[in-house]
Amino acid sequence: MTDTGPALRVMIVDDHPLVRSAVARALSSNNMLVVAEASSAEEALALAPTVAPDVLLLDIALPGMSGVQLVRDLAKELKMRIEMRQIGVRDEAKLIGGLGVCGRPLCCATFMRTFEPVTIQKARKQQIVINPTKISGLCGRLMCCLAFEEDSRGRMYADEEERLIED
Repeated sequence: MTDTGPALRVMIVDDHPLVRSAVARALSSNNMLVVAEASSAEEALALAPTVAPDVLLLDIALPGMSGVQLVRDLAKELKMRIEMRQIGVRDEAKLIGGLGVCGRPLCCATFMRTFEPVTIQKARKQQIVINPTKISGLCGRLMCCLAFEEDSRGRMYADEEERLIED
């Protein structure tokens, strides 16, 4: 990657260490500098004025204080406008990564660039047994592979047989 100037200074606030680590790794690989990490609202309020981040990524579901209240307090403390953006559970799974039920790295973390809607009709079209625990991904939504395997026989079929694989 070519250097495009000074790195964007980012502070991460989340009570889950694995999420903080995954986000920091993703940001670092995209020419962003993680200047601080906080695991609580109180810690964020204490650290933010000292590190002066350009961007603050925070989980609004922090224990002890509402994330919205934290944003208000930080806006007063830092005397700046704060813009809130929301990421979905699929985006979070993409950042964190992991292994799918097939044993391979998550599709969203490896090759998928966009998330198209996945409906239960796509599972029915593939003649997959409709069992929420078997067709849900790590993010809790229907598995993304149901969408791109819609036109093929898919992973749920046995080789050259017309029956479903039952787990």
